[in-house]
Amino acid sequence: MRCHVVYYAYVGLEIDDDVANERLKYIGEQLHWIEKNKGSNFGCTYLVACGNSIYFSKIRDLANSYGFIFLDAFFSIENNFEYPGIYACTQLPYVLPEDDLVLYCHAKGVANPGPRQMGNFKFHLRLLLSNCSVECFDDPQIVIAGVFPSDSGFIWYNYFIARASYLKDRPVAKSPNRHYYESWVRDEKRGISVVKSLFKRNYLNLHLLERKHYTPEELNQNGYIKLAYEIFSDIQ
Repeated sequence: MRCHVVYYAYVGLEIDDDVANERLKYIGEQLHWIEKNKGSNFGCTYLVACGNSIYFSKIRDLANSYGFIFLDAFFSIENNFEYPGIYACTQLPYVLPEDDLVLYCHAKGVANPGPRQMGNFKFHLRLLLSNCSVECFDDPQIVIAGVFPSDSGFIWYNYFIARASYLKDRPVAKSPNRHYYESWVRDEKRGISVVKSLFKRNYLNLHLLERKHYTPEELNQNGYIKLAYEIFSDIQ
């Protein structure tokens, strides 16, 4: 069983070299973090992007420079939020072994970059990219995993690992509601019963109990988590 990474990058549709270059630099830091932290149980890394076609070659070259496979067939010149990345997650399983996994993540904070957004990404991906995240799927009942699951079975911040067999051809629509994509992965029938939380109580000594699921109040009001995001933002 191996886990493959799908990273979705929003570069922007406007033609502005300064903005595009700033976002590509930000995206590059996240790609580097993935390559640096992924465990031995991880396979290929893929990049899906949305941007103005004038920046197509720059995005492709950036992906290749970090060892990512650029999925040009899913390149979008329309802003449909996370649709291109999520849709790629439903199609990639066609070329994967049935028992493999897919980790989905996105360029958190790229439109309004800041230390807390980058720290949020690094904090979650450090846990998701560990071999322990893959090994939890040795339990056949686990279908989805993430750091902070909600009580209904989706993953807060929308970084998740799921079985390729579950994602394969799972219906996904283009929606004007960005929250649709954040809840898309949940199994509406089985809910939280097939989801594994990857948070560990001793992770950075955070004062947060290990639970099956978490509320937004717990995550947004926990000063230790906010501090952790700020600490992670400076780690290269």
